[in-house]
Amino acid sequence: MGSRYFSHTEEFFVEADPEAVWRVLADPTALAGSHPIEVKPEGHIALTAGDRWIESHRQCGCGGDDVIWTTLVAENPTTYVKRGRQAGTTMTDTVRLRPKGSGCILRNRLAFSPSFVGRFPEKLVTWRRIATGKLPKMVVTEEFLDRFACILSEHLGCRVTRL
Repeated sequence: MGSRYFSHTEEFFVEADPEAVWRVLADPTALAGSHPIEVKPEGHIALTAGDRWIESHRQCGCGGDDVIWTTLVAENPTTYVKRGRQAGTTMTDTVRLRPKGSGCILRNRLAFSPSFVGRFPEKLVTWRRIATGKLPKMVVTEEFLDRFACILSEHLGCRVTRL
């Protein structure tokens, strides 16, 4: 079940240098407004391979699940890959930053595949949503992408444009 069942890639032009964008990405709570979470342990997460933290999704309609994230790759300021497991789903989130003109291109790829993590009934529901293509449409929405760009813009004090 390690094969990828769905992935979505989105690109943004950020009018800030990659180092500034990296600092925002290094703090999981910074972008919590795009998807409300609590982070354990609290505070800034240093992005080094092997780092682990838990995002608790209590107020956002995710069934009160916890997502256990692990940093797989952290090459400041160009590449960040993390893997999370939640209720029958493995999510791999890959962010690549590359300088361009007065800012940088942020390329984000989110891939979903089934996993054995979570309570049994939730796993079955999640697996079905992955197989039918419904889960990605529930997670990667226009509203979510616009909110992500807006929150990133607020943290950096610059314009963020979806490409």
